[in-house]
Amino acid sequence: MQRRHAASSTSMPRPTRAVFPGAFCCALTTLAIGACGNPQLSPAPKPNQEVAPRASAAHAPPPLESAPAAPASLPPPPVLEGCATALPLELDVEPLLAALAGACAPAMQPLAASPLVLTLGPGGIGSLPFDVTDPSRCLRAGATGSRGISELELEVQGHDGRVLGADRLRGPVALANPDGPICVGSAGSYRAVLHVAQGSGRVALQVWQAR
Repeated sequence: MQRRHAASSTSMPRPTRAVFPGAFCCALTTLAIGACGNPQLSPAPKPNQEVAPRASAAHAPPPLESAPAAPASLPPPPVLEGCATALPLELDVEPLLAALAGACAPAMQPLAASPLVLTLGPGGIGSLPFDVTDPSRCLRAGATGSRGISELELEVQGHDGRVLGADRLRGPVALANPDGPICVGSAGSYRAVLHVAQGSGRVALQVWQAR
């Protein structure tokens, strides 16, 4: 009886450890806490591609230069013909008028006691009336302008306004007529009319008649 009891005691299996559900839950809890303690970083936001980059000062385009102002148009140079070709235009209006009389009316006498001298602006008009008693004696009218006048015009008109002679020179000297004296058809009242076409300044006007 003792041998059978001993044999039975040695052949009995060893007791196994029981795994409690609480230990499994603790392991899961530990993993969860570790995951919360080291969270994964969210990705950085992408730059907005719609906003254009600012140009740096080094690559900025140079400022636009303003176009140079167009030069002012100059008046045409004086063109003197015939007897008025060699006139000294640097003279003042009275000496220049006397030079014109000596060059273009050497055998004539002035009809006015003194020339008409005026200061006119652009578009200004001066008139010198005169009488002709002997229509067989032809006449000429002349006008001169100062340096501020670049174009002067001149006409000889009858009492009815009809033009009997006109200037064709270009510049501050006017002569009617440039190609020869004016011979009126009858005695009567006439006038010489000057016009400042361009510029401003002093002008002088005279009419000469053959002796």
